[in-house]
Amino acid sequence: MKRITALLVVTASLTWAGIAAAQDLPPEESFSLYGTFGYGMQDLGDVNDEIGNAERELREAGLAVSLETFAEAIDFGGGVAYQFGEVLALGAEVGYQTSGVSDAYSDVDGSFSRSLDLTLLDVSGVLQLYFPDYPGLYLGASVGAGFGKAEVARKRTGFGFEDDLDEEGDFDGTTVVFGAFTGFRFQFEEGFFIDGRGGYRYRKFDELEGKMSGEMEEGPIQDSGGLPLEFDFSGFYGRVGIGFAFGGY
Repeated sequence: MKRITALLVVTASLTWAGIAAAQDLPPEESFSLYGTFGYGMQDLGDVNDEIGNAERELREAGLAVSLETFAEAIDFGGGVAYQFGEVLALGAEVGYQTSGVSDAYSDVDGSFSRSLDLTLLDVSGVLQLYFPDYPGLYLGASVGAGFGKAEVARKRTGFGFEDDLDEEGDFDGTTVVFGAFTGFRFQFEEGFFIDGRGGYRYRKFDELEGKMSGEMEEGPIQDSGGLPLEFDFSGFYGRVGIGFAFGGY
């Protein structure tokens, strides 16, 4: 959360600094290429609930464990946009984020470990509206497709079980993603620009399908009640980037 707050502060600082400097609008009829880096919040409430359920069961069995849950995720991205005039820009963006949790425990009775790594790739069309009276300031919206993946690994020996456990699995799925944001683009005369953005993204998967090693048929990851587990990557985010505008001068 602190990292996202810091990125949003950077976005706000770029906005007010640019307004104060009365810098130029992005050049009309120009193409822009850019890369971005940031942090995004992700809900993942159902996933964290399942981790909490597993922790309680282990504690009730006498194991003093504290399992890691999901929080923010690192966010990388890039895009291309075309500036039609002073106000309108249309483009496409690709974003990639990754996060994971892992735990291990051992005592005289046995040992176990588990890991869950989540990745999300999204491809979206983007619309941006600039404000000529406040050069660089913009509002935007995006819509596209998201491709999610979960990699699961579990190992267990001892603890009174007849058989040891050692299994891995890959699960994936697709969904519609969309979002809204505001930001500021500080445009330099040479074509380079710095961009800061903050907003909200909706990216929810009703299920991710695949199978664990040893299973014959594919199916969704299930919660403790036997229902498909939801993976909700939605949340607020902050992002900074750098790019170059071609033409339009």
